[in-house]
Amino acid sequence: MKDGSTKNILPFTIPAGDLLTYDLTFAPTYEKSYLDSVIITSNDPGTPIKFIKVTGEGILILDAPENVNITVLNDSIFIDWEPVSGATSYSVYSATNPEEIPANWNLEASGITATTWSESVLENMKFYYIKAIKN
Repeated sequence: MKDGSTKNILPFTIPAGDLLTYDLTFAPTYEKSYLDSVIITSNDPGTPIKFIKVTGEGILILDAPENVNITVLNDSIFIDWEPVSGATSYSVYSATNPEEIPANWNLEASGITATTWSESVLENMKFYYIKAIKN
């Protein structure tokens, strides 16, 4: 198909009174909304065709910024990085323990559209990471 998706036709028969479980895998290759149907045909005259709507969102996973540089000058810290293709902004996170799980890191700034950020140094040691965002 034009967007890289594929459709599968799986002919099989389910005997009357039996049950079939089928796993449907969604693995989008484009960032967009998807809507389609699973179509079941039957020899039951009351319900010869059954449509089951299937929807999903393809999301874009951005690369991490590369070539991150940290400079401490006087009482300020300056961080800069290479732009990430597809990113519309960046967020800066910090923690005093680099092994802390990312969900526990502090959000220092978000919505940064430049590839630089700075702040006054208030603590003895902090660890930082930059996250690329696509809005």
